[in-house]
Amino acid sequence: MLGTKGSESDFRVEPAAKKEWPWILQCLLEISMNTLAPDLRETDENLVNVQLSEEVYNIRGPKGFPNQIFIAKDHEGKKLGFIRVAETRENFTSLPQAFVLDIYVDKASRGKGIGK
Repeated sequence: MLGTKGSESDFRVEPAAKKEWPWILQCLLEISMNTLAPDLRETDENLVNVQLSEEVYNIRGPKGFPNQIFIAKDHEGKKLGFIRVAETRENFTSLPQAFVLDIYVDKASRGKGIGK
């Protein structure tokens, strides 16, 4: 478990648990709907949710995509946000590296350093 202490908040970061995936899916839906191109803004949330559910299945399912999600929680266990990273290998050295795919901070927790 990783953690940090900030001037405004204390929180810890840990791998996502099975019970947290419905919340993660809802957050990914919010991210997706907010980042759609203007001509797609009227897209049905159900259609986006189906695509996201398939993506989550690929992350968690038997295909074993090298993605992981880590959740930031306060000292009471309230979810503050998450980061999704993909593991890759550097081309020349083959050292592992990660790319940030998504980052989400709950609206009430924004501006408090969670996303740093």
